[in-house]
Order: sequence, then structure tokens, then C-alpha cells
Amino acid sequence: MAAQEEVSRADSESGLEKGMNQNSLLLDYLEHHSEGITQLEAFNTLGICRLSERARELQANGIDIKHTPVTVPTRNGKTAHVMRYTLSNQFAIG
Repeated sequence: MAAQEEVSRADSESGLEKGMNQNSLLLDYLEHHSEGITQLEAFNTLGICRLSERARELQANGIDIKHTPVTVPTRNGKTAHVMRYTLSNQFAIG
């Protein structure tokens, strides 16, 4: 029981609304942001550290999530290759 309490405390401290786990938070975000999300954006915006695992879990529940490699600038002026996760067009709202 202590582990569940710790997770609940961590969720409330990270700004998750009661009843919203990381999968629902990610799905809600993707439904309203058609441009999708990268790992860094997920960490900074939603507090999700393992975006690829959350996307895999949503896919296992029948949600069509696409991942596309993109090139992004780094803080030292170079570029890095990362994945951008989006919903298929049939699910996206905005």
C-alpha cells in the first residue's frame, strides 16, 4: 500500500489531476496538439519520463499512435534525432 500512496503523492506533486494517470494525460495532450510531442516536451510539459512506454501502452489498448523520426536543434548548436509521437488523424481534435 505504501508504494501506491507514494505514486499518488508523486502524481499530485507533478500536477496530475486526481484520476488522471500518465496514459490519460498523454492521450488528452495528443488529442489537443496535432503536432505531437517529443520526449523532452513530454518531460517538461507532462512530467512523463518514459514517453515511448506510455505510447506502447496506449497502442496496446487500441489507440493508433504514430512515431516519426525528427531532427531537432541541441543546446550546443548541433542537431539530434528524436521521435515525435502523434495520434493518427482520425483521433486528433486540434
